[in-house]
This record gives sequence, C-alpha cells and structure tokens, in this order.
Amino acid sequence: MKDQKTIIPSSFNFYNFLSGKFGSLKDIIRGDLKLPLVKNASHLILGMGIQSVLTFLFWIIAARLFDPSIVGLTTALFSVLGLFAIIAELGFGMGLIRFLPGAGDRENALINTCFTISSLFSGLLAIVFIIGLPVWGEDYIPLFSSPLSWFLFIVFSIFLTVSPLLNNIFLSRRTTKLIVYITTITCVLRIGLLFVIIFLSPDVFGLFFISFLSTFIGMFIGIFIFLREVMPLFRLFPTIHTELIREIRDFTAVNYVSRLLIAVTPLIYPLMIVNTLGSAMNAYFAISWTIVSFAQIVPTSLFNAFLAESVNENRLNKKNFKKVLSLMLELLIPLTVVLIVLSGFILSVFGPTYAEEGTPLVRILALSIIPWGIIYLFVTVERYKKSTWSIIYATLGTAVLSTGLGYLFMMNWGLLGLGLGYLAGQVIVAVIAGILMWRMMVQEHLDTPDSPG
Repeated sequence: MKDQKTIIPSSFNFYNFLSGKFGSLKDIIRGDLKLPLVKNASHLILGMGIQSVLTFLFWIIAARLFDPSIVGLTTALFSVLGLFAIIAELGFGMGLIRFLPGAGDRENALINTCFTISSLFSGLLAIVFIIGLPVWGEDYIPLFSSPLSWFLFIVFSIFLTVSPLLNNIFLSRRTTKLIVYITTITCVLRIGLLFVIIFLSPDVFGLFFISFLSTFIGMFIGIFIFLREVMPLFRLFPTIHTELIREIRDFTAVNYVSRLLIAVTPLIYPLMIVNTLGSAMNAYFAISWTIVSFAQIVPTSLFNAFLAESVNENRLNKKNFKKVLSLMLELLIPLTVVLIVLSGFILSVFGPTYAEEGTPLVRILALSIIPWGIIYLFVTVERYKKSTWSIIYATLGTAVLSTGLGYLFMMNWGLLGLGLGYLAGQVIVAVIAGILMWRMMVQEHLDTPDSPG
C-alpha cells in the first residue's frame, strides 16, 4: 500500500473537490505567487493578457491613422503569417515543455533542432505564398514589388513561428516572467513606432515593417539576453539532430495534430456562416468569438504551467492538480458571469447591430469556457503520460461534435444555434473527460513517478 500522502484515496469526494472551499485565489493574494506553479501560470496569463490588450490598442490607433484599406490588407497578411506559424510549429512547443527539463547536455541540440526545422518549414510556406500570389489574390501582388518585401515577409514568418517556441523554453525552465518582459517590450515598441512610420511610410509596407522590427527586437532580447541568462551555455546555431527527432517525433506529432484539431473549429465556422447565413453574420460571429476566446487564456496558461511543473517534478502532483483546477473555476466562473451580464454593453462598442445579433451568441459561448478548460486539462494530463490516442480522441471528438452540431443547429436557429451546437459538443466531451480524470484519481494514478520513454 502506497503512502497515503502521495495518493488520492479511493474515498476521495470529487464533488467536494470541485464545489468545496476554493482557496487558490485567496492564496495568491496572501503570497502564494511564490509557488512556481502559480507564479508561472500567473505570468503566462499576464503576458497573454498584455499582448491581447496592447494588440487591440495598436489596431485602434492604426485604424485612426491609416486608411481602412491599408489596415485591411495588413491584417490579412498577419492572418496568413499566423496560419503559417501554427502549421510550421510542428508540435515542437509541447515537445520542448515535455522533454527539455530532462535533456541534460543535449539542451542546445534540442532547442536548435526545433528552431531549425520550424524555421525552414515556415520559410518554405512563405516562399510558396509569394510564388502563388496570382492564385491567392491580385490585391497582394503590389505589396511584394521588391526583393526587400519578400525578404521581410519570409523572415517575419520565421520570427512568428520561433517566438512561441522561445516562450515554451522559458515555461519549461519556470521563468515565465521573461515572457511578460518580451511581450511588453514588443507590443509597446510597435505602438510607439506607429507614430513614426505614419510620417515615413503611411502604407501597408510601413505597418508591416514596424511589426517586423518590433518583433525582431523582442526576439533578439529574448534569445541573446534572457535565454543566455536562463541557460548560460546556450548558443544559437542551425542544426538538425536526427536522434533527438526520433525520440520526440511521436509525442510532437500527436500534439501537432491535437493543436490543429483544437484550432480547426473556429477556422471552419466562418466558412459555414458565410455560405449559409451571409458575410454580415460572420462579422457578428467574429467579434463575438474574439471576446469569448480571450477567456481561454486562463485554462491554457494554468494547464501549460501545470504540465511544465509536472515534468520538472517528474510526477503528476495531486496538490498541483487540485490547485490548477480550483483556480480555473475561481477565475472562470466570475468571468463567465461578467461576459453573460455585460456582453450587450461590450458589443455595443462595435455598433448596435453587433450588440443585437451577437449578445445571445456571446452568452451561449461563455458557458462553453469551463467545459473547454476541463477538456484542455484532460489533454494536458495525457500529454504528460504520453497517451497518444487519448489526446487524439479528445481533440478529434471535440472538433467533430462542435462542428457537426454547430452546423446542424445553425440551419435551424442561425447564430444562436451555432453557439448551442458548439456548447453541446464541448459539454459532451468535457463530461467524458471529467469521468476519466475522476477514475484516474480513484485508481491512484496521480503522484506516481514518471515512466521511462
């Protein structure tokens, strides 16, 4: 019989675990931020929050300083680059969190291998995009009239792909405060450069260039100053370590697929809406989804920090599991209430039609945030356990149910039906994931040493 302190007893009351006294938020106020798990999670939430707010502010200012057509083309290019970053990441982000703490003297090789492969893939995608400009749209062709434009686009694509990998290195080393510094420096610098470029190059190239420059400076500081501080022996050099790739390929491949599955539903919804309800309805959906998806920062940050902490401790810690779950509920329950109550007011900033059409949708989508978080926690636990099929089943099931039910309900009830379908898909998978995690706790699978391989 194992020590009771390191095991969740079979008599553990799961209801009380979820609905009992939540002390995590109070712990933070009393100074629990000194704990690595809470500290790193709070830094991740803060960093992503700063990025979201300052990016929103950047585009508000840009919309006032630049012609709408310029802003529209620039945001379209950034959307393309964002898609490249997701595709070219190849699951290495989670791979670094999972394997870097145990890499030993192969840390440099692992980091540089991930950087090199993702950079090559991202650069290739950018080149293919430039070559295929006549296919993607003639409006983009004038933006690439010079070799300098090609170069900046390719390099910027690489930067935006490597940047999340760099953040995950800091997360794996439990130094996420550096992510906050890099994010703040990059975003503030980009806003400041707006007021300079408006006089020098008030066009798409100008907006694109200051975004490139601010990202370059943030990346330079992150790699050559902050990363050197965390890992004094680190040296950046292009390499592909084939042995390391073989060791991590299964884990990274599964997480690559799961990440794409998590992202696919909000990418498919606009196509469904435009073809069924019209482009105007898609505008209402886009703003509503942006507002609600901001809340997903909380579970993403908490559970990524939990994964990093588990890897460093070489076990799934019962105390940490309880803390991140209860903290998620403490943060998301009031946030859900705020979104439900204030959704009309928030949407009215964009116009009365947005408030009229989007308010019911935001209220429905807000109810899906906690189920989404439970699913993400389940996937996080399975990532630590390297459970390939559990991750695929959870993310694929969520994508299929949310997309399928969303389309079915949308045909009958419009945007409101889409929200109901998405919520139903999330709840179904969250219930199954919750039951599996409860069984895992009852069967004493937490607080066990990490299995080899």
